[in-house]
Amino acid sequence: MTKNEWLAKLDESGWLSEVPATEAERIRRDLAGAAPDAPSWHHVLAAGGYDSESIENSGDYRKWVVSAYVDASCGAFKPSKVKDVVNLDKGVATVSVELGDRTFQKQFQQDGDVVADGFHEFMNEVVAATGEQRRFHELPTGDQTAALAFVTPSVYRRAKKLGLVPQESWWKFW
Repeated sequence: MTKNEWLAKLDESGWLSEVPATEAERIRRDLAGAAPDAPSWHHVLAAGGYDSESIENSGDYRKWVVSAYVDASCGAFKPSKVKDVVNLDKGVATVSVELGDRTFQKQFQQDGDVVADGFHEFMNEVVAATGEQRRFHELPTGDQTAALAFVTPSVYRRAKKLGLVPQESWWKFW
């Protein structure tokens, strides 16, 4: 498949219509500069990302992870008063965000420096509670990084069905 064919399929999926115009233009520009091999082209769909092994202290969720979700949303997700308390000795992390007039808080089992299991789902629960139809999606990266996109589940499923996003992440096989 050529880049033009891939881009046409992306448009067919509804992705380019669902993201802000500036984000659609960034995707087109990044695709034009991407390597010639189609298996990596889905990386251009990520508007935000983080290293999943970045949690060492309180403040790291706010600084590295929640900020990546904000970036991925292209301005649609703007939490305030983001706070996190990480206690590696006890193996727990508590994260809270304020969105509108609501506060969302969750405690996670913190296993070392890796972003806690269930954190991604928590971010989507917060977004869903606002009535937003789009959700965060983790794009396969093949390594310890997280690449995030923000589109409706139906658009994401269409993109996968059209072969634009690989079906599984590498880590799901471990």
